[in-house]
Amino acid sequence: MSVLTDLPIGSTRRRLEYLAGAIDTLAGGVGGGTGTPTPEPVNYLKNSHFYGDFAISGSNTDAMDVSFRAQNVNPNSLHLASHIAAPSMPAWGVEGVVSDKPARMELLPNNDPFDRELAEQFYGPELVAQILAHRGLQITSQSKRQCVFQIFRRPALLRNERSQCNAVVNFCSTGALLSGEGGGEDEKVRVSIVRLDANFKAAATIATVTVQPLAQGTFVDFDAQLSNVDLIGPDNYFALVIDAALLENATSNVWVVSAALWFGDSQSPPTTPTTYDSDDVLALPLSTTIAPGELVDGLSFDIPLLHMPAGYHNHLVAGIAAYVPVGHSNCTDINVMIENNKIVLRDFIIGSGHGANGYTHAEVHLYYSRQPNNIRFFSMPDYVDIT
Repeated sequence: MSVLTDLPIGSTRRRLEYLAGAIDTLAGGVGGGTGTPTPEPVNYLKNSHFYGDFAISGSNTDAMDVSFRAQNVNPNSLHLASHIAAPSMPAWGVEGVVSDKPARMELLPNNDPFDRELAEQFYGPELVAQILAHRGLQITSQSKRQCVFQIFRRPALLRNERSQCNAVVNFCSTGALLSGEGGGEDEKVRVSIVRLDANFKAAATIATVTVQPLAQGTFVDFDAQLSNVDLIGPDNYFALVIDAALLENATSNVWVVSAALWFGDSQSPPTTPTTYDSDDVLALPLSTTIAPGELVDGLSFDIPLLHMPAGYHNHLVAGIAAYVPVGHSNCTDINVMIENNKIVLRDFIIGSGHGANGYTHAEVHLYYSRQPNNIRFFSMPDYVDIT
């Protein structure tokens, strides 16, 4: 062990704690002291094991998923139907591409009674019970290109300190559980570190690795690792991005179980789960009592006071639901604009199916993420599909 090269980056207190541990370990070797193990490196990713509520799903921790449909793209609208991205669980974002199919991330275990009943009808109760015994964020998705990402800041470095980082992402595949086959041949997943520009958009790939579960079995655990990734240069913000190959027919599912990113020479990843802040993602009701006839062009709301350094459109998305006796419409043909520091509904299409007629009440919600909710990964200049 080299105390100098393993000295952690960051606060003086963390460095002193490390040095104290190193001295105690040395004392144990030469003078019979108790000795302490070398502290594990600091994980610079928040919510490393994917806990917490999805912003768009509210507070149901037993059945969490986020889905959005980017089809009526208006770059000036906050509406989910105009966004290729949305807040996910705390500290993580999910991003897709313009498509007629909604991108969707689901977190297991999903104990929602309705979803479980449907799954048991399709797979049987025994297989469903095995699935629900595991935990992870489902990353594979049929016929949709999507990714999950977290933005991180390179720590401040002193002279001669190294800016190299390492990352490990742990995955689990359902293997033969659902398909009756070995699984693995079509489950390629990729982990990338990308550089962000001043607008928090993906500018270039720094490092990337593509892996797949080659082992056979019911559940297959496998890792993706990036080592000694050099983050030198003037840029301070980067993102860890996890995406999967675009599939037409997936034979099994892949879940992201945990993720770690650390700096220094240590090749042993941090394993202690990291936490998140309660305001990393928020679901904010602007109004839940819009009566018939009140959902009209020009309806406006105050913008909540939130930390949004990248601007409104990079931290907020909006959803509109008009409820009818047999369900609700998501009102995808309404634009949600920023005008004179107000949120304003515009460009209604009046007609059945759009929630503008026959509804009993309507609701408008904002979904906030502290980190920018999109990085335009799939529009990055050097982006290439997984092969």
